[in-house]
Amino acid sequence: MKTLTITEAPIRVRASATGTLSGENLLDSIFRVRGELGDPHLPFLPELPQRGYAATTLARTIATLDELHAEGVSYGWKLSNGTSRESQLARSTFRSDINLLADIIGQEEDRGENLKLQLMGPVSLAVSLYLPNGERAISDYGARRDIRDSFLNGLFNWIDTIDTATGSQHLYLQLEEPYLNAALTGNIPTASGYRTIRHLPEQELQETYSIVQKHLQQRSISLAITGCDIQTLHTIDSIPDALWFDTTGYTQHDWEKIAPHAERGKELWLAVTGNNMSFDVPPHAYHLWKSWRTIGLPAHYLSQVTLYDNATLHLMSVDDATGMFKELVQTAQALSEIAQDS
Repeated sequence: MKTLTITEAPIRVRASATGTLSGENLLDSIFRVRGELGDPHLPFLPELPQRGYAATTLARTIATLDELHAEGVSYGWKLSNGTSRESQLARSTFRSDINLLADIIGQEEDRGENLKLQLMGPVSLAVSLYLPNGERAISDYGARRDIRDSFLNGLFNWIDTIDTATGSQHLYLQLEEPYLNAALTGNIPTASGYRTIRHLPEQELQETYSIVQKHLQQRSISLAITGCDIQTLHTIDSIPDALWFDTTGYTQHDWEKIAPHAERGKELWLAVTGNNMSFDVPPHAYHLWKSWRTIGLPAHYLSQVTLYDNATLHLMSVDDATGMFKELVQTAQALSEIAQDS
């Protein structure tokens, strides 16, 4: 077995999950997440969409908006002149969820160092919100800018609430961008569906996320972006602190695309499982280790890695999702030990 020198730090691979679970019992879900993904791993405030529209990641993000208001309509959320019953419910639900998380953390002997919060990214938020005239907000440059600024201005009030409630743990902000690929390629349909909205300029995307990152760095908040493919992420890959890749089915060529990010010191969130996929932990850990070494990355870079599900936990039962947490933790531990002993 390899003997550590005084200057060598232990290799530690972490585990986490994208954050969306099935069911309606948030209390039980938080207990499961924190029970399986506690320190040194990365626990999170779960999203349970089955609780209703006010409990979704989109609703939580709308709740953060400052001086912008939205109301629920038949086709989604529409910007409005004043607050609405739907937005008030979204805010009260989000605040209640944070308070519930705080109550649970307050009962723990070891709170851990980290916490992850998932919200909608500014591009996908602009796709999901509609203007008062019924068109998607992303179609209007001024609306895109106002949504971004409103989100950032309001976000930190909620960050203060979370810091106070949870004991000022280091916060990772996971911004979901499921519509980013389509926005950049001009494939977002208009509200009527008869045509598509002009593509989002890459320069504007880079500017938007540079501003987001600047604001987050002032509060020592780590930024991660999920939901977009590796080619799209390349447009802004220098900005986030953590990059998310779905490595399911990756070839060596695919793994080689990850190497430069690791060499620049980025945290890598690697999705390694499929829907309802169960795997033997040691063989799976060895497969990850072989892929890592094949592209020439040193063992100690694995301390930049967090293993994830590939965003399908919401399709599983609560018990199956809990089992996936266990397997991710076991794989992270096994991979750490393999790397340490090599």
